[in-house]
Amino acid sequence: MVFLNADNNLYEAALWDINEMETAGSTSDVNIIVLLDGPENGDSSILRVVNDDDEETIHSFPVDDRGKVIKGYEVNMGDPSTLKRFVKWVKNEYPASREVLVIWDHGSGVTGYGGKGFDLLFKGVSYDGTDGDYLTIPEIKDALKKTKLDIIGFDACLMQMIEISWLARNYADFTVGSEELVPNEGWDYQVLNKLTENPDISPEEFSKEIVRAYGEYYGKGGSSTQSAIDSKKLEPLVSAIDSLANILIKNIERFSEDIESARSLTHCYDNPYYIDLYDFAKNLEEETGDGKVKQGAREVMRLVSETVVAEVHARDSKDSYGLSIYFPEQIWNFRAYYASADFLDFVSDSLWDEFLMAYYEASSKQIELKTSKEVYKVNEPVKFKISNVGYKEIGGDLSLKITLESQKIHESMIKDVKLQPSKSLYYSWRPESMPEGQFRPGDYTLSADLGGHTASTTFTIKEKTV
Repeated sequence: MVFLNADNNLYEAALWDINEMETAGSTSDVNIIVLLDGPENGDSSILRVVNDDDEETIHSFPVDDRGKVIKGYEVNMGDPSTLKRFVKWVKNEYPASREVLVIWDHGSGVTGYGGKGFDLLFKGVSYDGTDGDYLTIPEIKDALKKTKLDIIGFDACLMQMIEISWLARNYADFTVGSEELVPNEGWDYQVLNKLTENPDISPEEFSKEIVRAYGEYYGKGGSSTQSAIDSKKLEPLVSAIDSLANILIKNIERFSEDIESARSLTHCYDNPYYIDLYDFAKNLEEETGDGKVKQGAREVMRLVSETVVAEVHARDSKDSYGLSIYFPEQIWNFRAYYASADFLDFVSDSLWDEFLMAYYEASSKQIELKTSKEVYKVNEPVKFKISNVGYKEIGGDLSLKITLESQKIHESMIKDVKLQPSKSLYYSWRPESMPEGQFRPGDYTLSADLGGHTASTTFTIKEKTV
């Protein structure tokens, strides 16, 4: 089954891939069924792919689904009910002992930069240009509920994430996809010949063949990646991630620098918030001096290697090992919906989001201090603002201090200050509050402490300003 959404800028690539499928074609033992939606309104069709050697023309003809999948010649490929109807219809019309589902289109992993609408940087996969819709991760979960497949494949960008594989484990024994962007040509569908030549090939072996064919097609140049995940190995892996996360959370202040260093060294992808899980564990093991953290990181590495049954990567993705995970470097890049249990099973079933939030709280700067300008005159008020750049409200007594060449000049205390995220407080220090009734020329440091969160900045006082 190929859920082939070309209702966007990928239509020519879709035709190319169907022609590749026709190099194998359906047989008495293997049915290759494609739901194709192109960019025109009313051009949706279901094809049973037939064998032919013509690389220029598609010879497969539409199959009449009697309106059970396609209603009125057009489907919304971003609607989970379309995916659900297609899978159910194929299972009924072409029953098989083994089943593979490929979701083909643009993809963006578990998060994206934009919302629904005409934006290819979306949250999920299968963007439908006619309807301005796409499949979110929860929608895929809903569409495949009670479905059992041997392989689910994503011929789409950035989808080989543990968050997605964790969801897919309920529906498929193996998941095939890419940590990185997928070129427009997508998979090499001539690999279907391996299936038609040997219909008894195991799901694991066919998953490996898909990965191998992808690697041979794109070669070692560029940044392409592809891997196959064994679903039954995911629970031990997530348990190991939790064990490591628990060690780190309990001593997060102590380990935050090790984590920051490891994260900065780890390979990330076109979406820089996605990192290779194995590479992060490897870098953490190398950066920390703690024995328990080292042991926990090595266990994650070992289980990633067991979970990824096949993996290929090009030269620019040399630190890719087959499975990515969400880890923005900074708190302000973190998407709040990721931490919602309603959004991802992985969030509710693991400690990863708790680890991220603990790390951000320990390492992120909570307040920022800025003066209105860099140079003031001796008789001019120094204006400044304190901003909450963290993700939660902070509060307490606000301590302010000015020093000149390391010598304290003045300080003050403001009781019970509260500051919401992304909000600022504005103050000014007037010359008459200084011991000499004005500022002396020189280079000053202004420091602030709000509820234990500190920040500082510098400014200069001159007799005259230019």
